[in-house]
Amino acid sequence: MDDYIIFDDYVVDDFSRFNVVITVDPIVEEYNEDDCEAVFQKCATTISTSVRTKDSIIRAGNHFYLSLPELTELGELDVVERLRSRLVDEGVYFFADTTIDARIIDSDNKYKTWYKVAV
Repeated sequence: MDDYIIFDDYVVDDFSRFNVVITVDPIVEEYNEDDCEAVFQKCATTISTSVRTKDSIIRAGNHFYLSLPELTELGELDVVERLRSRLVDEGVYFFADTTIDARIIDSDNKYKTWYKVAV
């Protein structure tokens, strides 16, 4: 478990390499660990089928970190909308509060725009 915490801290501390973060918070209080894991797996499958094979996805706890190289601002917004739409289609909102945070980077590698989308 300590290795997992260290990895999670590493990912969070160096957010600069990721364009999109999806946060999934199960909303049913009676959910046990297996129920939560089933929700996370459903999200993982939906996310992985919604992005390109060269995109990177890392899950740490209830966060999914996506690196989407070589995308324009419009391309990234298309990915965010596709993710939102597919998570809705899969009914994830019945089980979890889900948000998508997207960061658009300009050519100087500085933050240009932040977008936050609720599923």
